[in-house]
Amino acid sequence: MKDIAKAFSYLIAAQVQAVGIILFSLWAAKKLDELYPMRFTWLIVIIPIGILAVIHTFYLILRSLFWQKKAQSSSDEERGAQDTQKDESGA
Repeated sequence: MKDIAKAFSYLIAAQVQAVGIILFSLWAAKKLDELYPMRFTWLIVIIPIGILAVIHTFYLILRSLFWQKKAQSSSDEERGAQDTQKDESGA
């Protein structure tokens, strides 16, 4: 249950961060259009960068969740092996 709550909180935090990144990208593109006018709009440059940042954030979250689950399962296996050794030596 604790792992599910942690995963859910990571997911909510990532969504809030994604919205923040996209809103900041829109604001930055507007400011760049005002300060450095070009033949193109800065939105086509900034939005892909923002989307890459969001994808990277979700990748890091998924990687940390899988790494945590793998570490927990290996520690459970070690604990089980130690318990088995104690049972064999005590018998």
